This record gives sequence, structure tokens and C-alpha cells, in this order.
Amino acid sequence: SELATALPELDLVDPVEPSTETLSDRARAAEEAALAVQGVTNSEGASAGFGRSMAAMVASNGFARVTGSTGSSISVSAIAGEGTAMETDYDHSSAVHADDLQAADTVGRSAGARAVARLGARKAATARVPVVFDPRVSRSLLGHLVGAINGAAIARGTSFLKEKMGEAVFAPGIEVIDDPHIRRGLRSRPCDSEGVASRRRALIEDGRLTTWLLDLRSARQLALAPTGHAVRGTSGPPGASPANLYLAPGSASPQELLADIQDGFYVTGLMGS
Repeated sequence: SELATALPELDLVDPVEPSTETLSDRARAAEEAALAVQGVTNSEGASAGFGRSMAAMVASNGFARVTGSTGSSISVSAIAGEGTAMETDYDHSSAVHADDLQAADTVGRSAGARAVARLGARKAATARVPVVFDPRVSRSLLGHLVGAINGAAIARGTSFLKEKMGEAVFAPGIEVIDDPHIRRGLRSRPCDSEGVASRRRALIEDGRLTTWLLDLRSARQLALAPTGHAVRGTSGPPGASPANLYLAPGSASPQELLADIQDGFYVTGLMGS
């Protein structure tokens, strides 16, 4: 009864396979755009790629399907400054369909601007100020969350959130969504890798934890129903993982969030845990 019977059409295969020349042109355009940014002195390289995969699954629970997917990408890393004052940064764009990629020169200009913005760093005075995380690094916070609500960690008793189901773990108003059915989504899937039906879920709703991420094994261990989060490769058993995970936006735009901050701390890089 838990198996997926009606699979949504998610448009996960780009019918156009780019030529080697097209990929080279994308990489070259990204690198040239980065080098054209004032203050950029060198490049660490640029790349463009395309991949296509097909997978067939026949499971002992009666499920059988064949799925395909594609992926396109552009990335570039730029160096700004000279001597001991050099800084580097990068940008990239990934999409299921090449038509959805950011323009190569846009990616390049962004990488160059990010590198230049790192120049002239100084030690800030100790203060209590608002902290804003750049979107690119803030996703690591969600990564720690989904690791802590993975059913395997809960079953082993090793998660710091193991006793927090239904409780507030974020501020009121915060919603963290996992949606496997976004059309052309980078991590979209019509069902999970054990054939169990999947759906959009609010993992965090109004700041409260609502669910674990469960495949069939961890669901059995916890005496719960699976949540459709099983993923697997072709050489190992399934595990649980989110699909298209995101923090739902609030009512203010990023520019509005920053506009009323006179002195603040903007985090663009993290290391460690």
C-alpha cells in the first residue's frame, strides 16, 4: 500500500546533448568574464560539463521502474590581488536542463566579484551585531539538520535531536521544506529508491520538528511508516536522504534584510562543523 503507483512527470531528461565545442565555449566564456572583473589577476580554471544516467530498479516488494536524468554545469574560480594579498573565490551553476543554467558570463562575473570582495580583510572589533549568512554557506546549517533527523541516526540513538520530535528547534516562523516533485529540480525524483511514494513535506513547521527521514529499514527499526526518503546507488543498500531541501523564504527580500543593518556580520565562508 506504500508503493508509488502514479509517478509524476518531472521533466528530468534534457533531450539535447551538447557538443564538446559547446562545453568548451561555456567554460571559456565564464573564465573570460571572471578575468574581465577589475581587481582579478588570474584564474584557477573554469569547467563546463554534461552527464546523462539511466537506472532500472526491480525490488522484492513488487516495484519496478526505469528512470533517467541529466545534468549540466558551469563553474569558474578567480584570483584577485597580488603577492601575499591574493584571495580566491568561485561561482557555479547547475541544472537538469542546460536551458536553465545561468549564463556563463554571469557565473564568471560573480566569481570575479566574490574574489575581489575578499580583498582588504581586517579584524573587526568585538561587538554584538546581527549575523547574516550568505545563501551559499547557510545551506550547510540545513545539512547538519538533516543529518540529525536521519532515521538511521535516530535508531542508533546518536542524534542530538533524538528526543526533540514535535518540539521547537528553530525560531517561530521558520519552515524547512523537502519537495521531491519540483519540475526539473536538481534532486527531484518521482518516488524514492525503494519504490515508496514521496511527497512535499515540511520537515520544520513554524520552528517545530515534524518528521524523521526514513527509508524502509530505519522505519522498521523505529516502528514507524517510511517517509519516502530512501536513496541508493547501484553498489550498496539504501539510506535516507532529502530531495530538494530548502528554507522557505520570509516576507522580506535579502536586500530588505540587509537594508536596516548599520553594523553587522555577513558570513560568506565556513570551515569545520
